[in-house]
Amino acid sequence: MSKLPTPRDAAYHILYLFVEHFNSRAGHVLRTNNFVLPFNEVPWQWSDFIAGLDFGVEQGWLEVQRGGQGIRLTESGFENAGEYAVDLFDECNEKITIESRDGSLRENVDGLVTGKMVLVPDSSIPIAPGDAILRRLPSGVIERLMVSDPGFKAANEGMPPHYQVSYFREGQQPEGTPGHTIHVSGSNARVNINSIDHSTNVVNFIAENMDGLATDLELLKQALVAKATTPEHYMAIGNIASAETAAKAGDTPKVNQALSALGAAGKWAFDVAKEIGVPVAVEALKKAVGL
Repeated sequence: MSKLPTPRDAAYHILYLFVEHFNSRAGHVLRTNNFVLPFNEVPWQWSDFIAGLDFGVEQGWLEVQRGGQGIRLTESGFENAGEYAVDLFDECNEKITIESRDGSLRENVDGLVTGKMVLVPDSSIPIAPGDAILRRLPSGVIERLMVSDPGFKAANEGMPPHYQVSYFREGQQPEGTPGHTIHVSGSNARVNINSIDHSTNVVNFIAENMDGLATDLELLKQALVAKATTPEHYMAIGNIASAETAAKAGDTPKVNQALSALGAAGKWAFDVAKEIGVPVAVEALKKAVGL
């Protein structure tokens, strides 16, 4: 998005996820933790979700149930879900090029690229698996995003037809690609193929180990989602997700800020981290929450 999201924007995004992501209708109730993963994509943060939920409740679009563990989509919320799609299409101000498998190009296509999806409002453009989406980065580098699923969405309740393209970056394997499965455990566990390991296994549990921290936080986030039962738990999951995003970007101050915001739920996150065996996250949490 080109501007900081407002509570209204966040509320519309929740409605959009209800209808488009979860294929819900008026009266449907979803667990709050269902939104943790789909909502926490750039530029959204879990604090935006809380603000959007409050706004949606005030507007009568959403109802909080079961002490914060469930959210109900009202008739009014369902009717207003289509407005967000139109607003989101206004954000499709990035020019992309779609390269078909036969080499033909369709240039200057309006689109919005997010962490896992490319929104393309023009449904008349043919997009197929194996096509490439090209975008020019500010550095001048041309990024190639390979289409794994065109994600065509038909018109629905005020939402015009459009594409929500799933992609993987060129050089990466799409999710679900068969390959070798190797199970390892322990700190800095390694696999050597056609080589001899002469290294010394030294673990340095410091915040600057961003790659390891990001991996651990992703695993921890998934474990917390499965165990969450209270509103404080869901807030903690949002903070962990924000810390994970910051770790992937190598932003140490934002990692510390997100982990320090865990508050009392930090002990719960720490205990789960120890339980599932993510040592870098354990050490980071220990320092952040003063354990």
